[in-house]
Amino acid sequence: MPSCLSLISMGMGDNAWKDVIQPGLDGYMGSTYENICLQYIQREVREGRITPTYLTYGRWWGNNPDRKREEEVDVVAVTSTHILVGECKWRNESMGTETLDVLKTRDELIRKDREIQYVLFSKYGFSDALIKLAKKEHVLLLRAEALV
Repeated sequence: MPSCLSLISMGMGDNAWKDVIQPGLDGYMGSTYENICLQYIQREVREGRITPTYLTYGRWWGNNPDRKREEEVDVVAVTSTHILVGECKWRNESMGTETLDVLKTRDELIRKDREIQYVLFSKYGFSDALIKLAKKEHVLLLRAEALV
């Protein structure tokens, strides 16, 4: 960060970290984490650990006519018959069932009669209720450390 160069050159790297870098790190990591999650899905498909072989990868933005607002899906992989949709959260709290509920409302906008796979990525982990629901509904749950 250019704003830290003076502090660092003065031997005050700890201050640069504490006062400038660390407070903005989670904001920076949110979008970076989404890219890491997408790359993870691509790698797992390439290695044959996630099937089918999806043809297109990316994120999705579009209008939700019912809610009259724009919606976003962080991770999307598509074939003509299958779709994988994922949500990525870089937060210091467990992800709950509401994240899956929201993702399900968004997938309706892009699903188009494809078989669906849900994937949830969380920095911190998952609530017990979400873990139980994920087992029942075959949702893939991945913590940040599993992506390396």
